[in-house]
Amino acid sequence: MTVLHQSLQAAIQTLHQNGTRIGVVVIHVTESAKATNIKAPGQKAILAQCNALGLPAWFVQMDVFGGAESQQDLLALVDPLRRRELLNKGNNVFNGSTLAADLAREEITTLVVMGEELRSCIRMSITAIDSDHQGPAAIQLGFTVLTSPLLLRAGAAHDQTWPAEISALAIGEEKLSWYTQL
Repeated sequence: MTVLHQSLQAAIQTLHQNGTRIGVVVIHVTESAKATNIKAPGQKAILAQCNALGLPAWFVQMDVFGGAESQQDLLALVDPLRRRELLNKGNNVFNGSTLAADLAREEITTLVVMGEELRSCIRMSITAIDSDHQGPAAIQLGFTVLTSPLLLRAGAAHDQTWPAEISALAIGEEKLSWYTQL
């Protein structure tokens, strides 16, 4: 994994200008017992930038705990013509959904991933490094992944240690870029 101290927004802009096919994946976990509207500080800025560039975005509702919550404030930042909404019932957004096929159809090669809880659904969807990973994840499917602690739910202190864990495992390091700045 590459830890970059440059701006994620600048990287997205450069990749887009160079013709890289970028898609945004917003992973939202429903949990009726812990309904929260806490958003990471960078989600809105990155979604607004990606929308301005005309990039498609997939909003995946992970119905792991039952119940349904809305992410209308984030949905409103993306043009409805470029927005897709999916429901998934596992810890990996690619397992049991049409996401991989949708991304392939649009020839997406690079994903900007954001969401709530890195330790579970986001981690499983990016790397599938645990035994209960429920199928291949983004890196195993060949996607390059861009993310940042600023795109993950505020208050998840353990999210800061995750890059070191991935590096130690040497799983898909060349396919994951972790940005420290928006």
